[in-house]
Amino acid sequence: DRDPKGVSIKTPSEALKSLADFLSQWEKLTPTGKNVAGFDLPFLDQLCEDNPELGGNCFYREFLSHRCLDAGSVFFDPSKDENKLPNLQKCLDRADLGTEVKHTAVEDAKDVLRLLRYKYYGIKEQ
Repeated sequence: DRDPKGVSIKTPSEALKSLADFLSQWEKLTPTGKNVAGFDLPFLDQLCEDNPELGGNCFYREFLSHRCLDAGSVFFDPSKDENKLPNLQKCLDRADLGTEVKHTAVEDAKDVLRLLRYKYYGIKEQ
């Protein structure tokens, strides 16, 4: 099935199987994002638990490292942040990437990618 924009519509179990197929192309990957360990991975885990046809097995996890890379950790500055990691907007501001957080999965992922490219390679993408 497809939505009005032509995007393929999948059931949660189909989506998780597609994710596992995608992830299986590489050796263990490090989940990366802003709050990926606190939001994205628990969301996917809940999808596994809520879909009995998967038997509660979060099989996509076998392709992921148990460690995560959070942009907040990368841009943490103890002289400015006191005792908590900066949010995505603060990270973008510190990198002077001149954008507002959109709060959508795809745009947030793109912002994190831009932040890490800037921090590790000096590439500044607006």
